[in-house]
Amino acid sequence: MIWRIKWCSPAKERSAVRALRRKSSRQEVGRRVPQRVCGGARCICRAAEAAYPRTEEELIAVVAAATRENRKMKAATRSSHSIPKLACPGSGSGDGLLISTMHLNRTLKVDKQSMTMTVESGVSLRQLINDAAEAGLALPHTPYW
Repeated sequence: MIWRIKWCSPAKERSAVRALRRKSSRQEVGRRVPQRVCGGARCICRAAEAAYPRTEEELIAVVAAATRENRKMKAATRSSHSIPKLACPGSGSGDGLLISTMHLNRTLKVDKQSMTMTVESGVSLRQLINDAAEAGLALPHTPYW
């Protein structure tokens, strides 16, 4: 999984951050989420195995093997979060495969001309922002989390 992200100039980014701060100051912040919500943020998804590919080739091999075996699969981040939360490999029976993007965390290409970066799916937001700043780029909209 490789993502391509469009960037903006630092001045545009500062303007977007100011607008986001004004908007967020008017909204309720810090609402508690119930701990036992199934299908929501706190559901436990059990899988028989977890794979931790380090390269695109390893990822392709893991997915191909699971496909041949007709196994259910789900991708998860380095923090074990996954999207969407509704799907669970093996329907919670414990026979599915969880694929972690933890080690797929490299910035592959920075193109200042088109203001884009190509990164692997496990790149953290902090790393993404730092690599962009080194190239003189900034995110047009940074999530508050």
